[in-house]
Amino acid sequence: MPIVADNPRGGSLTVGLFSNRTINFGIVTEIVLLVLITEVPVLQTVFHTAPPG
Repeated sequence: MPIVADNPRGGSLTVGLFSNRTINFGIVTEIVLLVLITEVPVLQTVFHTAPPG
């Protein structure tokens, strides 16, 4: 069963895509971690990754 949350301020397009700082922080953190895992040699060894060619 889907969970639906009603926002009294309106939908995500009317409120603004970048108005939620928590989600923005999470997205930026995830991108930084992905870059670190693929580019830092110690983390490449731990996660068995290689930089893109």
